[in-house]
Amino acid sequence: MTREQFTASLTDPCPIESRCRSISVLLLAACGLLAVVVVLAIAGSASADSLVFTKPDGNVYLVNPDGSGQYQVTLDGTASDRYTDASQDDNGTIVAVHGSGPSAQIVRMTQNGTFLNAPFKTAVPGTGPMGAIVSPDGSKVAYWGATGVSLCYGFCLGVAKTYQVSYPDHYVDPSTFIPRYAGWTSFQAPAWLGSSRNLLFTGSGTAWVYDLGASEPFQWFQSIAPSYQWPGANGSELCCLVDFQQGAASQDGTRLAVVIGNGWTGQYEIAIFSTAGDLATGMPPADPTLGRCFINPPDGGSGVIGGTYPGEGALFESPSWSADDSSLAFVYDGAIYVAKLPSLTDCTQDSITEVVSSGSNPVWGSANVDPQPRPAPTPPRPTPHPQPPGSARVGFPRTGKLLRISGKNALAALTCTNGTGVCDGTVAIQSARASSKSKETTYAAGTYSLTAGKAHTVRLRLSRSGRSLAHTHRTVTVWINISIAGSTVELSERVRVRF
Repeated sequence: MTREQFTASLTDPCPIESRCRSISVLLLAACGLLAVVVVLAIAGSASADSLVFTKPDGNVYLVNPDGSGQYQVTLDGTASDRYTDASQDDNGTIVAVHGSGPSAQIVRMTQNGTFLNAPFKTAVPGTGPMGAIVSPDGSKVAYWGATGVSLCYGFCLGVAKTYQVSYPDHYVDPSTFIPRYAGWTSFQAPAWLGSSRNLLFTGSGTAWVYDLGASEPFQWFQSIAPSYQWPGANGSELCCLVDFQQGAASQDGTRLAVVIGNGWTGQYEIAIFSTAGDLATGMPPADPTLGRCFINPPDGGSGVIGGTYPGEGALFESPSWSADDSSLAFVYDGAIYVAKLPSLTDCTQDSITEVVSSGSNPVWGSANVDPQPRPAPTPPRPTPHPQPPGSARVGFPRTGKLLRISGKNALAALTCTNGTGVCDGTVAIQSARASSKSKETTYAAGTYSLTAGKAHTVRLRLSRSGRSLAHTHRTVTVWINISIAGSTVELSERVRVRF
């Protein structure tokens, strides 16, 4: 099938003025005034929108949908310690992923980058959380990850995926929202249909819906439906089974954008569906209708680069609808574009505009770009006893017992040789040197505060391992590791103890 080339079909840009022309000059003037008022109203509502996205420098940014007013939200991201997958709720609160792999954390912040709560890790192994997106009401965040790729011939075997949902401000066990999550190894790229339902994809030709708390998801629609035709980019055809990679529904539930393509032929684009009924609660929602609206690669290419498995090299990513549902933001080949789609029957490629030359994962929000002034940096907390760096010196007396066990405590003898000042910090009895990469077992630990010129006995609380050591050994060699307040120096002393 050859793709029909789309052209603009609006022959009369002002139908109100056309109808007025045959009545009177007075009515024409009134009609023109009405048109101006409508245009101003639309412009005013659009000015409250914003896009949140990330850049290759590893930071989160905000920008107006026309590309103006760009603002850097985070300042501590780097190319090796990046923020990714930033999204925003209806109030402009931003949720993003910081870091990579299982150690990556979910962070929640204001538009000026102020954290609203402590970041937290998830239970996603392998890749760590990917595609994180906050719900419209800001009450939840959904994400997915993948582990294990064993064999690839155009597609890959052994890919285990995990889809999870959490609160955005603290971690909860995945079964809180997904009771049977442990058996789910197929779903990816969650999007929100309301604030209690996720749209899910599998990387194949099916789209699924999951209501949080339900026992299982249900399939919404698939690409092999006979009513769907899949014209490829630039007059070609999409052969065979069409893959659904990711997508997004408009907030009013009337439109659906899906990144589609075929991993065998290497062609990808965005298909725009019209939808009906209540996408947030319908059981199931009515199948979407595929019209004539496809977004082709802006550079005239096929929309794909080389990849290991279907969709890995797709240049189209991250579709996101505007608050008024008339425009779509997306990524193509590392740049962010906005397509204005006032009518799905008059979809034209001329409506596509590049708004950010280098960015990822744009998410449209109804809040405008209006960050409050950043809070003043908090001055460093002074140490209780200011000391020149490196001048504090904690030592061990050369007479008497360095260490002995008394009941549930360990008694360590220390000295402070810092003139007439005070030494304070922490001390621990452990199985390895403080600077060693070996795994340390802590037998006892505590704090100290010593006046200079005297020897002191520091009482440390024995751990369970310490108590066990005392009962099973008559003589043992341990390390006393000491940190000093206001200094990065750590002291270590190897001590042989007789119980």
